[in-house]
Amino acid sequence: MTRRSHSHNTRHHPEPSKRHRHPVDEAIVLADRVLVLDQGRIALDLTIDHPHPRTYREPVLGEYREHLLTALGVTEDHR
Repeated sequence: MTRRSHSHNTRHHPEPSKRHRHPVDEAIVLADRVLVLDQGRIALDLTIDHPHPRTYREPVLGEYREHLLTALGVTEDHR
């Protein structure tokens, strides 16, 4: 078995983060609208009304995060 080394072009790959990003965080930073489905129906239609570019550190995005995690049924113990 031969091992091959692959070089990565940093232009196309974001800088690695020491902290794991939650998919909800990425949705808030990247999307303008987030839908939460429950049994095939839209349970929440949330418009992210904040200008781009966004960063993970913006405090206002925490309000969207809490709203989405609550809609997803994620409890405080699992955040």
